Amino acid sequence: LVTKSTDFLSRNPEITSLFQDYVQNCVMGDIYLNHKYSLEELMNSADPYTLIFSKPSPLRHVPNNNYNFLDKPLQKELFITCLQASTELKQRLAVDSAQGGKTWSYYVRQLFGGRPDPNLLFSQMLGDSYSYFYGSSQSASQIIRQNVTINALREGITSYAARSGDTASLMNLATTSSMEKQRLAHASIGQVALRSLPMMQTILTGIAIGIFPLLVLAAVFNKLTLSVLKGYVFALMWLQSWPLLYAILNSAMTFYARQNGAPVVLSEISQIQLKYSDLATTAGYISMMIPPLSWAMVKG
Repeated sequence: LVTKSTDFLSRNPEITSLFQDYVQNCVMGDIYLNHKYSLEELMNSADPYTLIFSKPSPLRHVPNNNYNFLDKPLQKELFITCLQASTELKQRLAVDSAQGGKTWSYYVRQLFGGRPDPNLLFSQMLGDSYSYFYGSSQSASQIIRQNVTINALREGITSYAARSGDTASLMNLATTSSMEKQRLAHASIGQVALRSLPMMQTILTGIAIGIFPLLVLAAVFNKLTLSVLKGYVFALMWLQSWPLLYAILNSAMTFYARQNGAPVVLSEISQIQLKYSDLATTAGYISMMIPPLSWAMVKG
C-alpha cells in the first residue's frame, strides 16, 4: 500500500496539465529567479504542498489551456498568473484528493474494489500504514494530496530539464525510473505467490477435511490404521503451520521496513519506491518456500 501510494497522480487531466505548467513556470522561477527557497529545501521538504503554494508570483504566468474549472473571467484569458493558478490548484486538489474526488475514487477502486465499504477501508489502512512506518498523523486525503504534489513536481522538473537541455539530469531520472520498473516487475512474481499460496492452503485443507470419512474406513483395517492416521495428522499439521509462518514472515518484513524507513520527501521518493518494492519481492520469494519449510518442520 505504501509502495502504490508513492505513485499517486491526479486522475484529473486538467489538474495534471496545469500543475506541470505551474512547476515549470512558477516553482522553478521561485527557485532560480526570486530565490524564495532553494531546490535542496524543496527536495527535502516534508510538506512541499505548502512550500510551493506559499508565495506564488503575481507577475509570472502559465498558459490557459481552456481549463473548464477556472472562473468565467479567467477562462477568457490566454494566460493566468502564478498566484491565480496556485489558488485554483489548491482548491481543485483539495476536492480531488478528498473522499468522492476523482483521484480518491480511482485509487479506492484500484486497491479495494469489490470489498464492502472500500472508502472506509482505504482511509483507515492508508492512514494506519503511514502512522506505523513513519509516525505520521496525516489522513488518507492529506497523504494523497502530498504524494500527488511530489509526483507532479518530479514530472515538472523532468520536463523543465528536457526543455533546458539538461541531458545529465534526464539520464539520471530515466535510469532511476527504469530501475523502479524493473523491481516492480520482479515484485509481480511475489504478488502471484502471495495470492496463490493462501488459496492453495484453503483448498488443500478443504480436501483434507472432505476425505476424512474415507480415512475412517481405511483405518478399519488393522495394518493400515497407524500409518493412515499418522499421515493424516502430519498433513493437517503441515497445512495449519502455513498461516503461522506467514505471520512470522509478515512481522519480520514490516519490522525491517519500519526500522529502515526514509522520510517521504521529494529527494527520497525513488528510494522509498525501490525499498518497498524490494521488500515485496523478497517476501514473495520467501513465501514460496513456506510449504516445503513447514513440511520439513513437521517431519522433523
